[in-house]
Amino acid sequence: MDERRNDWLSKKHTEIHSKVTTNTVPYLDSKLKEFGMKAGTLLGDWYINEFKTKALLPYLEAYDAWADPSTRTTPVTTLFLEAEKNLVAAYRELYRLLKANPYVTDAHLERMAFPKRPDGKRTPAPIAPLPPGFSIHPLISHRLRIDYYRTGEARKRARPKGQRGVEIKWEFSDIPVDNPEQMTHSTFATATPATLAFDPDDAGRRIYLALRWENTRGKKGPWSLSETVNVP
Repeated sequence: MDERRNDWLSKKHTEIHSKVTTNTVPYLDSKLKEFGMKAGTLLGDWYINEFKTKALLPYLEAYDAWADPSTRTTPVTTLFLEAEKNLVAAYRELYRLLKANPYVTDAHLERMAFPKRPDGKRTPAPIAPLPPGFSIHPLISHRLRIDYYRTGEARKRARPKGQRGVEIKWEFSDIPVDNPEQMTHSTFATATPATLAFDPDDAGRRIYLALRWENTRGKKGPWSLSETVNVP
């Protein structure tokens, strides 16, 4: 299935905003206890910290500035598009996690404006045999751009067949961290490049990063070797 032709998420800015803020977040916030997603649980903490704090709040601020004609400048539009890209990646990950949650029914998914779980047989998806290649590029405002691509080919294409994106893990450390399982920060990206945003207090701190592919069935490939960089 070509995700670009059969995508459940609209490409229209206003429809994305309405779906997230009107359908998904208010209903999900009212069901956190029922879904086993209270603060202190792994899924609950991901929803609060990774989705709402790191993706949704910056997106809402950027959207408000972009939606106001009096403040819609080229820099504002650029910041909004980047914030929307990060929000969409987190929103897709939220949908994946909710589909895997046994407390969430198809009726719940549809109430949150997500598609219900597919019926019938699932087409097997290959597990990537090689880790992604990637390069790290410092940006302004304490951000890093991660350009990732499939390895083993002369042409650097975005991802192997059957892979929906990459898991990115990182850790602040003054000594090498070679084992990704020891890295405590993570995010997921469905489009390259991915952007990691850090707090101003993190400027100058050294981090170690590693990436791995995840296919459309949630199966993960091998980790890349870790790379290191200082937060700009």
